[in-house]
Amino acid sequence: MKKNNETEDKYEQFNIIMKAREFMKGVLKDKNVDITYYNRIYYTCIDICKTILEADAFFVGLISLLFDIDNEKIFEDNNNNENLNLFLKDYQFEEEYKNKIIESVNIISKFNENHSMKPANLEECIVMDAIILEHFGATGLSLIFSKGGKNKMFLFDPNDLEIIRENKIIREEKINKKLEQQPKKRRHKKNIIEEKKEEKKPISIIGNLEEDIINMKNKLYTEKAKSIAAQRQGFMFDFLKQFYKEIGENGYITNIEDKKNKEIEKEIERFTKKKNRELYKLINKEKENENKREMKKNSLDDEKEQEKLEKIFEIERADVNKRILRKKKEIEDEIEDYKKLLTNQKKN
Repeated sequence: MKKNNETEDKYEQFNIIMKAREFMKGVLKDKNVDITYYNRIYYTCIDICKTILEADAFFVGLISLLFDIDNEKIFEDNNNNENLNLFLKDYQFEEEYKNKIIESVNIISKFNENHSMKPANLEECIVMDAIILEHFGATGLSLIFSKGGKNKMFLFDPNDLEIIRENKIIREEKINKKLEQQPKKRRHKKNIIEEKKEEKKPISIIGNLEEDIINMKNKLYTEKAKSIAAQRQGFMFDFLKQFYKEIGENGYITNIEDKKNKEIEKEIERFTKKKNRELYKLINKEKENENKREMKKNSLDDEKEQEKLEKIFEIERADVNKRILRKKKEIEDEIEDYKKLLTNQKKN
């Protein structure tokens, strides 16, 4: 099949994706590998692609399904992309497109091991994001507990909270140093020593979970993936809060989250009071105007003149009520928008 972005047959693409899935299942069948993992990655990639029209969704689909079919840890005796070439030979891809698939599959496969590889194109960003998203939500919890059980980790160790705090400081120092952009030769000796600080790995399941929540979101590339991560994080925060409540401990993330929530509540309360003062000012002004109306009406001796004036005042009062209700609605909308703004800033 020749690759042509403008005229490619979508039905043929779909068939190739289905065959890639079956091929992947076939080569991994007896390798004690969770096949559903690759299906989850594939469907997450498709979900992200819906928001990125410039991405080659077919290419994303292929590499999301095939990135482990020559993984060295799974196929110890396999070299030179043997399985991948076996699959690709049945399709007439242009040589450049075929080479791109092979290169991306190799990059993603290495990324899947330690998340240290950098993407070479937009499509790789999407697949990497889908892999990172496995660490969030119910899936993330399942994986961390499965990994913990396999490695015989403790459920919780209070010392992990200090490790997490120190790791965060080390990461922030590294970021600050990059921003400073100091020439290496001129760096102070103290800075060189600080660069040798290494992050420690938490020893418990809960400690690893907190580390994942802190680190993984910063590795995402696409806005859609960040949005999905934010939604899934809520579930993980709720789990951690309940866990720490049950064991009578205070978690690192949950403490930070509670502080942020309290700060947001205070800021919203301050903003609400400010806006309510604007409304009260308008109401008090209209009360003064109403008193002036009554005084003006009572100053007239002729009852008919009073009645005429009262009709005019009734129209004015109706306009005042509309103006106050409109102002109240505007303030409510402003407060709601401010809440959303603060919540989004907290997520980021």
